[in-house]
Amino acid sequence: MSIVLRRILHRSENIRDTELRILVDEACRRANLARPVQCIVTEEEFGPATCGLFRPKIILSKRLVNQLTRSEFEIVVAHEVEHIRRCDCLLIAIGRLAVTLHWYNPVAYYVRQTLQREMELAVDAATIGKLGTKRIGDYGDLLIRLVQTPTSSLCAVPMASSGKGLHRRIESVVGWRRIHWSQQVLGATAACLLTLFGLCKYDSTPAIAQEKSAPQPVHVAQNPTPSADDEKQSGIVVSEHGIANELDGRRASGRVLDSAGNPVSSAQLFAEVYTDDRTVQRVSATSNENGEFSINYPTISREHESYFTWAYAKGHGIRVVNMQRPFFEGKADDLEIRLPPLESREFKLILPDGTPCTNTVVVPRYIDVPNGVFEADEPTGLSAFLPEVMKPLLARKTDSQGRVQIEGIPLALLYSIEVESPTYGRQHFQRLGGENSETLRLVEAGSINGSVKFQSPKQYAGMKVSVTTGLQGPVEGIAETEFDESGRFQIPAIAAGGVMIQFTWDSDTEVHPFVPNHTRTTVQAGEALDLEIQVRPTIPVKGIILTADTQEPVVRARLSLRHMDQGRVRILNHVETDEHGRYTTRLPTGKIARQVFGGVRSPYEYPRLEAVTIPPDAAAYEMPEILIHPMRLVRGKLVGGTDKPISGATVLLHTGSYRHVDGKATTNDDGSFEMRVRNWSYWPPDRYWAILDQPAVKADPPHYTRLEVLNGTPDDLLLRHSAD
Repeated sequence: MSIVLRRILHRSENIRDTELRILVDEACRRANLARPVQCIVTEEEFGPATCGLFRPKIILSKRLVNQLTRSEFEIVVAHEVEHIRRCDCLLIAIGRLAVTLHWYNPVAYYVRQTLQREMELAVDAATIGKLGTKRIGDYGDLLIRLVQTPTSSLCAVPMASSGKGLHRRIESVVGWRRIHWSQQVLGATAACLLTLFGLCKYDSTPAIAQEKSAPQPVHVAQNPTPSADDEKQSGIVVSEHGIANELDGRRASGRVLDSAGNPVSSAQLFAEVYTDDRTVQRVSATSNENGEFSINYPTISREHESYFTWAYAKGHGIRVVNMQRPFFEGKADDLEIRLPPLESREFKLILPDGTPCTNTVVVPRYIDVPNGVFEADEPTGLSAFLPEVMKPLLARKTDSQGRVQIEGIPLALLYSIEVESPTYGRQHFQRLGGENSETLRLVEAGSINGSVKFQSPKQYAGMKVSVTTGLQGPVEGIAETEFDESGRFQIPAIAAGGVMIQFTWDSDTEVHPFVPNHTRTTVQAGEALDLEIQVRPTIPVKGIILTADTQEPVVRARLSLRHMDQGRVRILNHVETDEHGRYTTRLPTGKIARQVFGGVRSPYEYPRLEAVTIPPDAAAYEMPEILIHPMRLVRGKLVGGTDKPISGATVLLHTGSYRHVDGKATTNDDGSFEMRVRNWSYWPPDRYWAILDQPAVKADPPHYTRLEVLNGTPDDLLLRHSAD
């Protein structure tokens, strides 16, 4: 039957209804489930059921999906997600293994049957506890209906099956009541006592005999710390509700307040933390009745992780907090996160022919986030994806006139929204601050049939493909899919325009994909683009990163290597240096762009690197060494209009773009200061020096006053505040 299940999964497809996918994400969030859950539909009369431990799946038949109402689908998903949270697939597999090994023992069959029955009763109780007692009648009726839907597999857990157990489940559902905490304590105490007395083995062997027969001790390291590789092999995952290694992770705590300074209860905090380049772990927390919260972040390997944390409460605006600065300053244990007043913005979506786009899901996509401050609602040039877990909270559908209202995000920070429809695919509307952005017109769509030209396309099966069209325009088409076993992928609907493709490619592979320059890479409206991706061989490449002043290796520096002749293909080839500052990868010959983007610690700065050309006949290649130079130490003095020194002032150096601060220092009693500055040699002559007059307060941005540069020499800088 396991083979049958695999065949069913192979013929299945991901659920496409955006609203139903949002319900699945919301159920996972309520269950604090860290593992991503895939909901798939099949033509078979199968499900609802779950399968898979590390890659859990909810399986539904297409007939059932079409028959279920939204409320019934929510019940089904909540039930199946609870099975996944409790790892019931593993329990069922263990029970069946026990029956297989003890096929002659009737007790094994009884234990397995009892295990399944009690498991379903426990899941029923937990699901009703989350949905509420008002849904008990609907829950019982749905169980009776689902009994008529056949499902069977060696590794799938069905939601409902006929037999004597169904009658008991219905009785338990009707008579459900929440367990008092005293019953939980009593049950836990009884379990501990049974474990203590049941598992302790009484051995009457004399102590002398035990000493003679005792094996030699094995010496182990005290308090061993697992490496990142050990964690990956053992399947250790940090869950969404913030369980993290407190020795290596980080914790933030404080209060969530409204715009008037009052505590906000039940505020939800979310963060998606990159523990490395490809792995994202989610953490969350909820404020108590006093607005107090505490949130744990997992251990990371990225040096400059910003810990962007999103605070949300119904009836208030969203606040995005960059936690990197309070961690750096040691102030993460007493934070005040103020939620802005609730703001909303209405859009009208129209189809390419001008008619209203009705009953279509609209979700915020990019949000401008503060650059190291907590309360400033001003665009800073930094933007972040809206976390997946928050999309169900903010997603809305257009009405019969194509109107939709996005709530909760301050208008200055709402950078873009995403619209998805079966006919036009997913379309991304950017730069919403213009005068005419209240009415958004969808772009005509086409389709893409892609394939990779290689001798063994099967090895690419499951590899993810991300496609973007309409590059740099106000409207982009976006789609994600994956290669099948024939090395093909298909996108049925995507906005017309030029194509850019991104793969999740292994940096150690012996081939590298590209699109020939003569290939047509534009999707035409109403037409299908046949896109053939070719591959070229790669060779071993290695290099080293050192400090320029001491020639010491730069450990765990992160480097991006990109072949500049990929056509419309983008490959993220990221490598990290070892304890000797060395890195290895594989690349095709030709022109390679290099960029160090992580792991460089103060007082050193990120270098600007020229492209390198690998000779076409090279069998291996050693990259030129990369030198990391120290930041420029700038010594200066701040005076007033009468040349009197100004003490205690915050002096800043701006990049001139988005008000980003490159350096900051506080003047001494004599007006002097020292500041480390990155890329000093690249600054224009009229550098933007300023003092901070007023920090960010509530919704007001910080206010700066520009300074006059009397002497621009970095070792003897002289600045004047003319207003003083």
